[in-house]
Amino acid sequence: HEIDVALIDPSPIRDRIAGGDEASADDALRESISQDGQQVPILLRPNAGRPGRYLTVYGHRRVRALKALGRPALALLREMSDEDAFVAQGNENNERRNTSFIEKALFATQLAAAGLAPTRVGAALGAHRTLVHQMIGLVNDLPAELISAIGPAPSVGRPRWRSLADLAKTHPVKAWKAAVQADGFSGLSSDERFAFVFERLSARPAPAPEARALASQDGRPLGSVQRTARGDAIIKLVSAR
Repeated sequence: HEIDVALIDPSPIRDRIAGGDEASADDALRESISQDGQQVPILLRPNAGRPGRYLTVYGHRRVRALKALGRPALALLREMSDEDAFVAQGNENNERRNTSFIEKALFATQLAAAGLAPTRVGAALGAHRTLVHQMIGLVNDLPAELISAIGPAPSVGRPRWRSLADLAKTHPVKAWKAAVQADGFSGLSSDERFAFVFERLSARPAPAPEARALASQDGRPLGSVQRTARGDAIIKLVSAR
């Protein structure tokens, strides 16, 4: 079908982070469509919340290119549930482009928040449910603002993101905020931004948690308790005399 691009809305689940090479890739796609036309149709489904309009299942970049060119979209139309649409969106991403680890992790987290069972989230990502669980846990341990500042970091996998999450948890928020606000940070590539934040936090030792005094009911000092960066408790008792 030929569909007016003004009637097409994006998927409610985002599958990519701005800040990578998205702009240059969009420019190349727009130039290709301008010269050769749209070669691959997009997949749309009716937008139940806005009759007469459509939601993109996959083909977001093609929709943006066609909007810029003022051309209608060649589309397949299919009635789909939210869950089936999100799984199809994930499968298309796995087949057509090299999504970064953190983008997949964010996508998994959004799917879980939308109510998809772990098996369906795994089907959308082509990943085992154990990895899905690790992805969601990692995203929950990282400040959303920090992920957004770094971007997709296409060369960075799960182990280094996990290490960064651990560093972020043991440092005050102002430590990583100072890194992302440093001069020249925004001009770095996404991979370089990750490395910059990682190195800044690695070089700065985490502050030791303050000890809390322990006392008996009558006020007699008994010792102190202190939490380590890992959350373990160190208890020091006053020697009995």
